[in-house]
Amino acid sequence: MRGSSMLSSIGSNKRMLQQDCSGGSHAQEHTKKKARVGMRTDYTYAPYHDGFQWRKYGQKVIRGNAFPRCYYRCTYHQDHGCSASKHVEQHNSSDPPLFRVVYTNDHTCSGAAAAASDYMASSMHIQQIADASL
Repeated sequence: MRGSSMLSSIGSNKRMLQQDCSGGSHAQEHTKKKARVGMRTDYTYAPYHDGFQWRKYGQKVIRGNAFPRCYYRCTYHQDHGCSASKHVEQHNSSDPPLFRVVYTNDHTCSGAAAAASDYMASSMHIQQIADASL
């Protein structure tokens, strides 16, 4: 009898700990991290020059693919709390190689808006030069 009452008190302590851990702001923060704002996929020949500043935080070898997948976060992730990220993987080995870029979440940092407008202006200028040379 004594052993069974001891086990039941240990079991109730575990339940109390689980209730304490699950019922606070920690659980709310965890669900906020899972929410995604937006996701888009691009195929490009220049995946690293998209007008934003990125910091590489990981790389993974994908089974069945000869090229690794690289993971990037916005440079302003810690400073401004920007949750934008992307992962890049080489799609083929032709010359020039084609890359698949998956963007997740929108930029919320202030530096990104200026960088994006500069990038769009320069890419339109490059397109005009290319059209004129044809």
